[in-house]
Amino acid sequence: MKKQVGNKLRGSAGFTLVELIVVIAIIGILAGVGTVGYGGYIKRTNEGLDETLYRNILYAGEIGKYENPGVTGRVIVTKTGAEVKAVGASGNPDVVKEWMKNAFGDGWEHTVKYRTDKYANGTYRTIALPAQSVELNDDQKANLNKLTQSNLNGHEVELANTCSNLSQMFTEWLNEKGNDPLSVLASYIGEPDSPKVKEFYDFLKATSGKEDLNKLNNTELANATVLYVANKAKGMTAAEVMETLKNPGIWDEESENPDIAGMNRYGQLPYAALMYGTMTGYAQSDYASKSFKEKMENPPKGIQDVLNLVNEMNNDEKYKDYVKANEKGIMADMDGYLGAMKIISNYDVKFDVSNPNAFNDDQTLALLQAVLNSKK
Repeated sequence: MKKQVGNKLRGSAGFTLVELIVVIAIIGILAGVGTVGYGGYIKRTNEGLDETLYRNILYAGEIGKYENPGVTGRVIVTKTGAEVKAVGASGNPDVVKEWMKNAFGDGWEHTVKYRTDKYANGTYRTIALPAQSVELNDDQKANLNKLTQSNLNGHEVELANTCSNLSQMFTEWLNEKGNDPLSVLASYIGEPDSPKVKEFYDFLKATSGKEDLNKLNNTELANATVLYVANKAKGMTAAEVMETLKNPGIWDEESENPDIAGMNRYGQLPYAALMYGTMTGYAQSDYASKSFKEKMENPPKGIQDVLNLVNEMNNDEKYKDYVKANEKGIMADMDGYLGAMKIISNYDVKFDVSNPNAFNDDQTLALLQAVLNSKK
């Protein structure tokens, strides 16, 4: 009798060690799945809230432009708060601050903030107000696609600054050249009286609206030259440029220097602008070293400064990996920059070449953001 009771007790004594381990493992898996799922839900919720905040800021600009027509500004939103800045003749930070106060109440500087890195870093960080709306043709859409596949995507502020830095570089350079800056500038385009120089002069007249080019000041000359460089991007492709750099002897028989070959083929100013734009993309990539990124924070003051930066990039630790990369490498950034220049050149917008901030004022930033957002 005792033996039978003992057997029954052993038969109902509970789980074995193996069974307990299996149960614990199953509970762990379910908990892990639940945690991942919940984490994904929180992330999507926060991104949705950030998207709503972004659109509400745009709406504040839409309301504001009717109350204060012609006023512009930019709202910079981080994960800790927001602030207003303004660049250009139409910029008025005090008015834009009032727009934000009307939309979000007192203390908006502290309550308006993003929850996710997706919105706090990149396109949504700096919001130009009021926003613009654009409609792109098929060629412009193709160029935009190239831009969005590069390291310049989401960095339209840096892209605008690239154009602005080139303009300042040309202006300072022309200031050093004395009393005939137009002739000096033309010498970097082609031989005197050549078709290239005539084309350049015709472009300056059309862009500035002045027949007498000697009446252009250095700022006007520099800005118009940046637009000329953007226009020349139409005849350039990344594949062609890379082929030129890989086989410099065709365009530079004496030294076979890639940079000289590039300048001989495309002109000194267009080539320098392309390389500066490409380096701007490289500086936003995971390949660039911290020291190179720091060097890019100082705008070049001349073509030689650009070439020195090119040399720094070529010697950077992960540059060769950048060249070989199939995605977001040098080809993507060249194509992206050229695509952006083609959009700027082709889009029906009138830049004020007399404005020192012609390429990074609030209106230009709004245009670039509108172009990037047109794909959504």
